[in-house]
Amino acid sequence: MTREEEFLLIREACSDPKAFAPLYEKYYDRVYLYLLRRCANQSLAEDLTAETFFRALRKLASYKPQNVPFLAWLFRIAHNQL
Repeated sequence: MTREEEFLLIREACSDPKAFAPLYEKYYDRVYLYLLRRCANQSLAEDLTAETFFRALRKLASYKPQNVPFLAWLFRIAHNQL
């Protein structure tokens, strides 16, 4: 997925949450592993990952692609969940 395709999905997901699914599938493992390495608890990492994506979807309209890559934005949300 190119950055442009990703941006189009983000824009679409702002009005249709179903369009968020490809972004979730693309980044779930990376966010989960990021959290798992930091908390060393599988169950907690799963919960934090779910909350990260829930918050990302809720705040998606505030994401500004010119400021930071989407994955970095997700990692920031995940970091704040910890």
